[in-house]
Amino acid sequence: MAVVAVAAACSIWPISAGAQAKKAATPPPGSERQTPKPKGGPFRGKLVSLDKTARTITVGKRTFHAGPNTRIERDGKPARFEDGVVGEITSGGFKLDDQGRMMATKINYGPKVDARATQKAPSAPVSSAKKTAP
Repeated sequence: MAVVAVAAACSIWPISAGAQAKKAATPPPGSERQTPKPKGGPFRGKLVSLDKTARTITVGKRTFHAGPNTRIERDGKPARFEDGVVGEITSGGFKLDDQGRMMATKINYGPKVDARATQKAPSAPVSSAKKTAP
């Protein structure tokens, strides 16, 4: 009978030790790692509204503030804030400021412009043939 009690005690002990190890591995509440909020990123959609006095644009359901350092373009060329047309595709980038407002760093009015089309064409054709010495 003593052998049965010792065997039963030995078989229970490893299970409870494993349970304690699992409890120690989980972090205590409140110290969990939280996912950071996005600090900015791109935006693209239809221009819903443009407020010239507040210098804000609404693209989709989000409102962006245009500051003095915001680069504004139309068709790959510099433009003014007022050049936006409600209903047209607008894209750009933004960052969150200290108050949590979405500050536009760049605003592109109109459809995406192909970068290769805006570059100047080469003045002379480039030959791919190898030159050999006589």
